[in-house]
Amino acid sequence: MSNAPKTLIAEERIRLDLLLVQTWPDLGRAALRDMVQQGHVRINGALALKTGQYVEPGDSVEVELLLLDEQAPRELAPDSLEVVYVDESIVVVDKPAGMVTHVGRRKSEQVLATLLGQIYPDMAHIGGVERAGILQHLDPECSGLVLAARTEESYRILKREVTRQRVVGQYMTLVEGRLTGSGEIEAPIGNLKHEREQLGVSREGRVACTHYRPVHHYRNEGRHYTLLEVEPESARLHQVRVHFAWYGYPVVGDKIYGSPRQPEWATRLYLHLSGLTFQHPVTGNVLQPDSPLPADIYGVLHFMARRKRG
Repeated sequence: MSNAPKTLIAEERIRLDLLLVQTWPDLGRAALRDMVQQGHVRINGALALKTGQYVEPGDSVEVELLLLDEQAPRELAPDSLEVVYVDESIVVVDKPAGMVTHVGRRKSEQVLATLLGQIYPDMAHIGGVERAGILQHLDPECSGLVLAARTEESYRILKREVTRQRVVGQYMTLVEGRLTGSGEIEAPIGNLKHEREQLGVSREGRVACTHYRPVHHYRNEGRHYTLLEVEPESARLHQVRVHFAWYGYPVVGDKIYGSPRQPEWATRLYLHLSGLTFQHPVTGNVLQPDSPLPADIYGVLHFMARRKRG
């Protein structure tokens, strides 16, 4: 990729990051963010503000391309992690799909705790060895917001808040089927005797409740899908995935609880932690950081919506 400026003309209302990814498929999220933050992208002559902003039909997008071809694309560097909020007490980051949260049985170079410890060395062992103050367990296949404490005192306070279910996560997920009307799923979740690696709805399980609201319906190749806003009232492992699979609307791309026949575009789990609500451990202020749908999910939804209109 050369550093010569290139001008794109938007043909429809579309998110900036998706427009750029459609033009340069190898462009990573961190590279997109850097290009915008460093002033290399302009919309109608004005500097772009963020990768998630929309451009309208006819808008001119001028891009000063960076020399990215020679960079190794797969190994995540500390500066590739998107920091959504940070102060002296806490940090909220946007974890990409495919990254594990802590060092464990799964061998991976993409470990969130390791990257956080590299970015903020003073928090590498907050909450335990190589824990990096992380307060949530987000499935490796799931993307979205992760809250971590930068001091032991903040970790202690926030850990208590997590236990009391006062750190609330809001998810966006795409499920199979046409689900209409808001509602909630109340079903206990526990281990399945015949499946060591799976959880499921079980009488011996722990109480779990998941609230949901349909946002949009899609149809593609004769199959129906529903985009949902989801808020688990409890925080059980795999709760959203287990509940909707049991309810008959499995999460798209779920290799454990989902349908055996997945669409070819379901290359990841369609589950994203898009919002957090919690009280700051020092100031007491209520914080609500958010994260837009990543470009890979948004791009598929945009494609299906266009086909429906067509």
